[in-house]
Amino acid sequence: MRVEQEVEVWISGFRDDKKFSVTMVEGLVDFPGASSSSRTAADLTAFADLSPEEWYEGIVARVAPFGAFVTMTLEDGASADGLVHISALKDGFVDNVDDEVSVGQEVKVRVMSVDVDSGKMSLSMKGSNGYANAEKPSLAPFADMSSDTWVTGTVRRLAPYGAFIEISAEDGTSASGLVHVTQIRDGFVENVDDELSLGQEVQVRVESVDMEESKMLLSMRQPAQLE
Repeated sequence: MRVEQEVEVWISGFRDDKKFSVTMVEGLVDFPGASSSSRTAADLTAFADLSPEEWYEGIVARVAPFGAFVTMTLEDGASADGLVHISALKDGFVDNVDDEVSVGQEVKVRVMSVDVDSGKMSLSMKGSNGYANAEKPSLAPFADMSSDTWVTGTVRRLAPYGAFIEISAEDGTSASGLVHVTQIRDGFVENVDDELSLGQEVQVRVESVDMEESKMLLSMRQPAQLE
């Protein structure tokens, strides 16, 4: 850190002398008036006995100056977020988290430690030859798809901010794209799990393809009608 650097913090508690303390670690919040989501510890029982030598797939859910929060989903359906500290993103020095990972990116992580009582899990991407450092898949076959064309896709992963749907191009190439929570249907969607389930077949449209970042945005909503 450096002088006058802007960082994101949370108020972690109040003292009797009317002063308060802050933290840069999300979830370390416990004071009257804090949101219930901040005070409720996640159930990490299913992750407690995972070996730190095993690699698991995850999706970057949020990026912060001190690291990235990655959502892990096990084969039995158990899902939870863990923190990949900036020092554990890769071998060597990392100056900026945003230069290494982005929200929605698929990565491979190892579970380094689990604190079931506090609901905190520490992950690592160091030493991975997986998604974080591998050549990104080509989305060229999808780049010219009309946004008015509906294709059949399969729900492969769910996250609080949307769903990853696998679709296939005419040449047989398959790739996953993100249907953001706002693109699942018309109207407000409170919980993605209430709308979709793993393995479900859905109809989607290709909204945009970012060849450089190898990202594809999909939609389940009807295309906007021009007046």
